[in-house]
Formats: sequence, structure tokens, C-alpha cells
Amino acid sequence: MNRAAKRLLLSLAAGAAAFAFAELAVRRLRPEPLGMVILAPNGERVPGGEIAHFLAHMADFERNVNQDIAPPHGHLLAHAHVRFQYPNARWPYFDENRCVRLDINSLGFRDDEFVVDKQPGELRVLALGDSFTQGQGVQLADSWPQVLERELARLHAGPVQVINGGFATGHHSPDGYDAWMASDGLLLHPDLVIVGLCLNDLCNDVPMLSYPVAHPRQVLGSVLLGEIARMFEQRRLMAAHRAHPPDYAQLVRDQPQQWQGVQRGLRELQAMLQREHVPLVVAIFPMLSEYDADPYPYEGLHTLAREFCKTAGIRCVDLRQVFHGRVEEDLWVDLTDQHPNDVGHRLMAFAIRDYLLAEGLAQPR
Repeated sequence: MNRAAKRLLLSLAAGAAAFAFAELAVRRLRPEPLGMVILAPNGERVPGGEIAHFLAHMADFERNVNQDIAPPHGHLLAHAHVRFQYPNARWPYFDENRCVRLDINSLGFRDDEFVVDKQPGELRVLALGDSFTQGQGVQLADSWPQVLERELARLHAGPVQVINGGFATGHHSPDGYDAWMASDGLLLHPDLVIVGLCLNDLCNDVPMLSYPVAHPRQVLGSVLLGEIARMFEQRRLMAAHRAHPPDYAQLVRDQPQQWQGVQRGLRELQAMLQREHVPLVVAIFPMLSEYDADPYPYEGLHTLAREFCKTAGIRCVDLRQVFHGRVEEDLWVDLTDQHPNDVGHRLMAFAIRDYLLAEGLAQPR
């Protein structure tokens, strides 16, 4: 065999070895496509798809749970303890099993134990909402109600309690918070009520991720070639997306029933709290997706929410600019879960704190 042939064979062998190494590296480093799972006490992993299906059919259960507990109480299963595992977990707050704990207290809230009766001089805030308020994907201490509690405690002379009512009303949107407030919430004697309004409260079809994502695949049995193909497919999808950016407010205009129900619920909640001289604040949470884009696909939804609050005479803080200038993936719980991580929750809590101070609302009655 001549020297040229030997060099060719060596080059081919080196190329094959490099490809094999790259293939192995991609297989090991590629994010787990399943995303979040529930880690059962026996170690069994329940996929996120099954969890979503369960949650979509548990509204009746939530409205009737804890009926053996005297009001006031929340509608999360009292004393429940669940671990949510993220295979791709990369933030320090995840535990050694890449899990986030969901512990429900004896009153049916994702919160520390607290007494129903207020302490003398206590500032008590009731935070209502859904997954953004409950803190999906973060530890309890990192959820915005807990961060807000600590921030207000630094400024307030007496005790401070911010009750995390995320998902605790038995309703998955503000169209129903008023009923729980009448039956249970007022018995907690809040000085202030904050409703965390997510943009998909206006319409369930509003996605958390505003752009399409090319799915992982294999090409000729190779994950590496599949990732290369996916990269080009993602570029094509993003080019089409930018050429025709979505207007998610149109979804609400086409399907107004859900938004009409939310408006009804907020008006009723406002009227009820006004009779008790309790201020109501609506905090509008942006989606953590393309918030610096022009146009911002969710801008119309923010406008709808702000204009409604202004017309209804409801105090409103729009967190539209809270994440400005930050890399969106650095604020996500996981690449498969675009809920805010601990950094995102801190930014939201700080913005709400500043608004409350500016409005003179961080004071007990």
C-alpha cells in the first residue's frame, strides 16, 4: 500500500472516530425530551403528558377537596407531598435528585404553616393565581409570594404574611376566584389581595412559547445527523415565524368567552373587596418568550388586560418590561418548561414590591 493510500485510510479512520465521539457526546448531552415528571414515593416516574391530562380533569376534585376542614381553607390536598423531577435540571435550587418539592400545608395551600387569625400589627397579603403564583418548577422559598413576603418583612415593623393562593381557589382562572373569596378568602382577613393574571387566562390556546420548535429526530440512525437536520429546520421555522408573527390577541377576539368570564370574576372580586375596604391589585405576568421582539406577539393581550383594569377601576401593575434585556432560556425552569425559574420569580416579586410601595399599599389596615 502506497503512502497516499495509507494517509487516506488514516484520515477516514480519524474522521470515523471523531464522528463516533461526537455522536456519543450528542446522545449524552442532548436534553431529555420528556421534561418534567412526578417522582412517586416508590421511585416511579410519571410523564408530564399524563400529569397534564390529570390536571385538565381535576377541577371538580379541587373544588370539593378539604371539605372536612373548617373554612377558611384552600383546595389543594392538605398535607400532600409531591416531587417534580426535571431530567435536564440545571439550576442550583433543584435537589440532588433534580427535583422540586410541592408540599401542601394543613389548610390546603402551597405555603408554610400559618395561623388563620392575624397577629397584632400583621400585614397580610393574599396572592391568588395559577402556576405562575403557585411556583411551578421552583422551590416554595423561591416563589414570588414568598420572595415578596421577605421583601415586605424587611420594610414593615410588624409581622408579614403573604399567603400563596396559587391553584388554591379550586378554579384555574379569575373566573371563580370571587366565589372562593366569599366562602373562604375573606375569613383570612387580608389587608391586600393580589391576582396574578397569566396571559393564557384570557384564552387557553395562548401558548407559553411563542414560536415553533423543531422536534428531535434521528437521521440514518444518527442522533448527531438528526441534530444537524433539526438545526436547519429550526432556522426555517423561525424565518417563517418572523415573516408572519402571531397576534395572540386575535385568539381572544375569536374566542371571547373565557376572557369575558375572567372580566366578570375580577369585577365581582373588586366589588366584594371594596365593601370590605380591601385593595385589589392585578399583576399581569408576561410570557417568557420573545419579550424583546418587535413586534412582541403577546402585546395585544397586555393591552386588553390593562385597558380592562383601567375601565373597571382595578389597580394594575403590568410586568411587561421586567425581563427586558435578559436571555429567555436563562429565566426558564427548564428547556421543556417556560415557567419562570427562581431568577424570574425574584424579578416579578421586586416589581410588585416597588408598585405596592409606590401606591402606599404595603401597610396593614
